Amino acid sequence: MTTNKPTEIEQLITWGMAPAPVGLAEKNLHQLFEERAVTCPQTLAVTCEELQLTYGDLNRRANRLAHRLRSMGVGPEVVVGIYAGRSLHIIVGMLGILKAGGAYLPLDPEHPVERLTFILQDAQARILLTASDITHQFPDHLPVVQLDELHDEFPDYDPEPRAAPENFAYIIYTSGSTGKPKGVMVEHRSVVGLCQWAQYQMRLSPGEVISWAGAPGFDVSVFEIWPALLAGARIEILSDSRLKPEDLRDWIVQRKLTITQLVAPLVEALLDLQWPESSNLRLIGSGGDRLRKRPRPELLFELHNNYGPTEVTVIATSGTVKVEGERLPSIGRPIWNRRVYVLDSNQELAPEGVIGELYVGGQGLARGYVAQPAQTADRFQPDPYGEPGSRRYRTGDLAFWSDGELHFVGRIDDQVKVRGYRIELGEIEAVLEAQPGVTEAAVKLVQQTDDAGRLVAYVVPTNEIVLDLEKLKASIRRELPDYMTPAIVLRKSLPRTATGKVDRSQLAVPGKSVNSQMVLPRNELERLVAAVWAQVLGLDAIDVRDDFFTLGGHSLAAMQAATLLQRELGIQIRVRSLYDNPTVESLVKCELAVRRPDLPVVYSNAAGNS
Repeated sequence: MTTNKPTEIEQLITWGMAPAPVGLAEKNLHQLFEERAVTCPQTLAVTCEELQLTYGDLNRRANRLAHRLRSMGVGPEVVVGIYAGRSLHIIVGMLGILKAGGAYLPLDPEHPVERLTFILQDAQARILLTASDITHQFPDHLPVVQLDELHDEFPDYDPEPRAAPENFAYIIYTSGSTGKPKGVMVEHRSVVGLCQWAQYQMRLSPGEVISWAGAPGFDVSVFEIWPALLAGARIEILSDSRLKPEDLRDWIVQRKLTITQLVAPLVEALLDLQWPESSNLRLIGSGGDRLRKRPRPELLFELHNNYGPTEVTVIATSGTVKVEGERLPSIGRPIWNRRVYVLDSNQELAPEGVIGELYVGGQGLARGYVAQPAQTADRFQPDPYGEPGSRRYRTGDLAFWSDGELHFVGRIDDQVKVRGYRIELGEIEAVLEAQPGVTEAAVKLVQQTDDAGRLVAYVVPTNEIVLDLEKLKASIRRELPDYMTPAIVLRKSLPRTATGKVDRSQLAVPGKSVNSQMVLPRNELERLVAAVWAQVLGLDAIDVRDDFFTLGGHSLAAMQAATLLQRELGIQIRVRSLYDNPTVESLVKCELAVRRPDLPVVYSNAAGNS
């Protein structure tokens, strides 16, 4: 008796394909939401602290907004910007834009206004939705509609559908190698397919309570919002994304969350905590970065590890993380309607265990980049293993197969990930090199002992100009969001390879030792704060004038620093304090000296002062 054992190539193709079940609905996001609102109009859809909306309320408010937007010319392929933080209003806004037939463009209030203005112009947004408490000035020609208005003069019935499944539902901007962010256009059918898989995979049903913790302009928000609303679940909005891990755990327990999706570093911090038996949490999804920890046996929730660039509609592969394993957790297998390939340098399928570049095909692919046909053609290529005319996306990520599961290795280019965001180092370098007094710049991600990375820029100033570092930092902050703002090191020149390229491997890690230009701590409070910062950031010495975040600090590091300072000083330290006073000097003068007057603030000449 003989068996037809699959060949290696057939096995690799089988591993990389995940067709969807037949009979799935081919409708748009808002149509599926409207059907859900009919079945459970009194069920809570969204809550944020004491504010809440039922499915019926949310549908009616979004309908009024949709009719108003249609009166202003919004329809299929029309882009509407939406500028607000996580709130009930922004969900009304996104749903209203989709019901009008348009595509929403989320703008993060944390980002510099110059960057957001470019995005609005690049995407050719026709209208801007914003909250009344937002005061930033955008282009005068752009009509503005207030999200917190009720629009009672417009009807509250469902508008007739205009958009088709192939029309795009949203545009999300990611970092671009040309020096400007690039917009990714995602169609309705791609998001609907993601939601249908999520409902099956996560066993979503009415009664679930799901968090929204991601930034509006971060594609994970798509995965947090739409599967929940299409399933009749309740979205619980996290009002403060800078909570310490312990506070986040307590919030999850108090609000009776059943599912939460978070970036990998925050998930790892939660895995280290003790969880009460009263917790309703049954699933944590990790994404945005490499997951390096496994759950402890006593934890009662599942841990899913998800992988996917914005260009493949949030998630391409997913897997349940087991308690035990010799390797780091895998990124699982492809989700419904995705095709995944690991290709070698000859564009052939790499054998099991061999590292190659990861490509993703299938129905989840974005349409492409806004107004960038050449870059779209370069990244979205014909798929020889798919149906005629199908495409695959070249991710730039390295991976390998092992027993039917994918394992992420790293990047093949200058793209990195910080706090879950994909960043093109070339974008930061282009912004730096456009500044007066800068001849050349190179940026690298410096890994620290705790596996958290920080961006460092090595800048070569022009000979004729004395570079003002404070002005340079202030200038780039006006163009780059905080997670892309690097620490800055001045260099006379940059190291080169034999071919003339910048050799990043020869760029030394900054901040590891004292230099003659540093202003070291001058009193007990400054010494205490500097010691905590050095511990958290992995540095030997801290200049009291240096910004915590340009030294490599991020939201999770700020939580850790606040916790350590609280233990040392015996007073409550808000994470917000580090954002308001990001230098040792300002934090001590403006807050700590007032709250701990028993510790003298007498300034002395410390070694290393300039």
